[in-house]
Amino acid sequence: MRIILILLLQLTGLEIFCQENYPIPVKDGKMLFYFQRSCNTNTIVYELNKLQNGSINNDNPIVEYWILYNKGGARLDLSFIQRTAFGLQSELLDKEKGNFILHFSRYKKRSLYLVNTEGKYKVFIDINGTPAELNKIFIKCENNILGFPTVIHYVEISGKDIKTGNPVSEKIKP
Repeated sequence: MRIILILLLQLTGLEIFCQENYPIPVKDGKMLFYFQRSCNTNTIVYELNKLQNGSINNDNPIVEYWILYNKGGARLDLSFIQRTAFGLQSELLDKEKGNFILHFSRYKKRSLYLVNTEGKYKVFIDINGTPAELNKIFIKCENNILGFPTVIHYVEISGKDIKTGNPVSEKIKP
């Protein structure tokens, strides 16, 4: 059955299984989506940043951190340089509803939206022209000695169609 599914995906041009055997972070109530690279299984998690009173931090609604799977799943904050490459910038769109527009610090062409839907925050993005809840981003790249991508082969964005609930994926080649 799996072979048939893989053949079907290859024939249709979809490559959803581009990062087989990568660990998947546990989706708790705060994790919004995650980011993985082809150089190793370490993962950046993008998590909702709440204040002690339970409300969202309007100044910094998202916290990014590494899960170092090559070190037993240890958690590590992104360094300043890593935040400039993988961090998100936010702009409050609606203070009453608590909705934000997000952009990666180094990539402003594609907007993400942090939206409060019925008391639960989700990140939305257009994937192949379809509004979708973002689940993960994977980058196939070659890194320099510091671990930063120098050659990007493609970026794959994966999520869930907000109308149908079906998985959607888009591969972007620079």
